[in-house]
Amino acid sequence: MSKLFKIVFFLFFWTGQIIWAQSSWNVMALGNHPGGLNNLWGYAAKGREYALVVKRDPNQFRILEVTNPGLPQLLDTFPAIVGYMQEVETYKNYAYVNENDGPLRIFDLSFLPDSIKQVGVTETLFCHTIFIRPFLLLFQWGYSNFRY
Repeated sequence: MSKLFKIVFFLFFWTGQIIWAQSSWNVMALGNHPGGLNNLWGYAAKGREYALVVKRDPNQFRILEVTNPGLPQLLDTFPAIVGYMQEVETYKNYAYVNENDGPLRIFDLSFLPDSIKQVGVTETLFCHTIFIRPFLLLFQWGYSNFRY
């Protein structure tokens, strides 16, 4: 065995000092949102900050105001139409939310915090990932009969 391997083996396995990627000693949690999440995206406008959350259970899209991170406030909730909500991303004042076996939905965020309006919905898109950059809107397509 190489000398480096022996050192790494001794440090991590014999001493029990395992490094956890999710642990951090210099970050303090100020708030939380219960339940499983599929995706999380941030949005800021008019001096306020928002969390755009795609929840796994229940299957829905939520908008929370997190300007005060210790006291997040739920502003609105939109349930899935037919598919499994997967991802959210923003471009300018619009949020794009896709469902795996369903439509792409477009929400206008310019009326936040008073209201959120759905301004568009596509036919079935069969899209998994949304990637938006200026002058580029990319969807990763893929469809399989595999279900779990």
